[in-house]
Amino acid sequence: MNTKAPINRISAITALLLGVCASSAAGEHNNPSWQVAVDGGNLSVSNTKHGSDPGITTIIANNGGSKNNLSGRIETSNPPNNNTLSSLLIENGTSIKGNNGLIVIGKDSQNQNYTIPTITNQGTLTSEGQSTVFITGQGNKTITNFTNIGTIKNTKKGDNSNENSAIRFNKDNNKQSTYSITNFSNSGLIESDKRTIVLYNTTIENFTNDGTIHSNGHNAMDMKNSTIKTFINKGLITKRKSNSDFTKGLGLSSNANIETLINNGTILAEEGNWDSSGIELQDFIDPGEISIKTLENTGLIKARNAAVHVGPIKGENNKNTITLLKNSGTLMSQKSAIELDNNSDVGENAISSIMTLQNSGVIQGHNNGVTVFFGCTIEQCHGDGKSSIDIIENTGTIIGETGVGINIKIDKDHNDTQSFKGIKPTSMTIGQIKVDGLVQGKQAGILNQGQLGSKEGEEAIIVGTNGRIQGGFKNDKDGILQGDITNNGKSELALDNKGKVSNNTVITNSNSSNGGSIKILDWKVENQSNGGGQQIKTVQFKGEGITVEKLTINAQNADVTQVANAFTTDDNANKANIFAHTQIESTDQSVKFTGDMLRGLVANIDGSKTAAAALNRTLITTATARATFLD
Repeated sequence: MNTKAPINRISAITALLLGVCASSAAGEHNNPSWQVAVDGGNLSVSNTKHGSDPGITTIIANNGGSKNNLSGRIETSNPPNNNTLSSLLIENGTSIKGNNGLIVIGKDSQNQNYTIPTITNQGTLTSEGQSTVFITGQGNKTITNFTNIGTIKNTKKGDNSNENSAIRFNKDNNKQSTYSITNFSNSGLIESDKRTIVLYNTTIENFTNDGTIHSNGHNAMDMKNSTIKTFINKGLITKRKSNSDFTKGLGLSSNANIETLINNGTILAEEGNWDSSGIELQDFIDPGEISIKTLENTGLIKARNAAVHVGPIKGENNKNTITLLKNSGTLMSQKSAIELDNNSDVGENAISSIMTLQNSGVIQGHNNGVTVFFGCTIEQCHGDGKSSIDIIENTGTIIGETGVGINIKIDKDHNDTQSFKGIKPTSMTIGQIKVDGLVQGKQAGILNQGQLGSKEGEEAIIVGTNGRIQGGFKNDKDGILQGDITNNGKSELALDNKGKVSNNTVITNSNSSNGGSIKILDWKVENQSNGGGQQIKTVQFKGEGITVEKLTINAQNADVTQVANAFTTDDNANKANIFAHTQIESTDQSVKFTGDMLRGLVANIDGSKTAAAALNRTLITTATARATFLD
């Protein structure tokens, strides 16, 4: 049976209870679905049923040339608990505006469970106050399909409140409400002057955007205590100028999770404060782990701060994690294209991490390409947070235009943490970097002030056949290199080590026949961290095409024989060639060296310095230096 009960020409504010049954008789409204109150024009409302199916409630404007004059509200009535309501369709050409929400599902004071098969908007809905589409109330609200091919707007200005969103699933501090959508699809326009889509306590199976989700003044999308299983963006998600802090295109905060996020379109957060990000995982206020299992970008993500930002999380032992970030598109920013930071003043043992970063596209920041940093004030810092990337696999391009391609750093704004409780932090780590594309920076290709490498005897940096690190690798004075370096590429790899390294480091150059080489600009020589501190840390060179320009001796109680024996080679490496033009300096100001390794060294001892230091350095003689390195 197919019945259709139209209600025409609603020109005054009129409440219409549309039941599951199509009849308009008052006694048959025992299971009401929608209440419609509209003023300022003619409206046709009908309910079409097929057998026991709840049917579709259709709203059509019949007001001729005054289509934009309709104002009012569409809301669920008071259906019986565990009921299925009729679907809702707002047809093309229907424009409704108001200031108290236009589609309202649920009531704050009610605890009800019900299902809505489909909500489809083909028209234009504009709210000047409360959120345009507003889902609220305790209990379980389930929508099978939510589809927008029209326009949903909120034009409220001057307030950053979530109350003034285009679509809002209401916050429930008691967590007694859950909202579920199987399929959320937008191919039209969803827009707000503040936050555009706000999800609290919401689970969405499939979220697809082929249209535009836009904020004129805050976040395009916010998630909290919510999960999206599959999120595909083929359209545009964007935020414009905002004076608020930490605005973003897509923001995940406490207990927000996305299993798979695929961006084939564009996500923009170019305007506003310096902390505007394209995709951000961060919460300074509420605890709860935040995660994206797979983030795949084939399109464009561009932001003022970071295209992808994994920031701090409130609470002890909490994690912000992207398991796999796979980029074959473009990530760009005016600061760092990818940024991980952990201030550690928000919770002990908090971790911000990307487990695997795979790049075959472009990662480009005006400052840095990828930044992993740590920083907090000495009064606030727990000293035990961590920012980390387990592995970077780059076959594309990573560029830091004015800074560093891959930057592991201590935040200069909070550098008092370098001596927190007498311990320098190693809270910024990258386990391994594989380069079979380009890593480039003006200051350095890779700069380490934290820890690079996870285990002695394993490779920390691997340059592939097609790889190049332009600007070289710098291990800063606070950096720790925990692993080996291998260059299989066809270009020069420059190394500058002023920090700490493993007790046994292997440096390999395997492609000298095709132009591959390693130039060590400076290498700090120091005592091993075990064995009583008397042995020198060893370095083994493998392959031809390796040269050492400078050694800086920072080892105690060591003569040149010990220094020389610390450097070994395989059958393909020639020690005489490696050290042919090596200069030696000491970090001890009591001893200064002139000359080079092969032509002989002169140790100039300053008697005004400490006698003990001067005595130690007298063990280093020209004859020993020359004989040992020529051997």
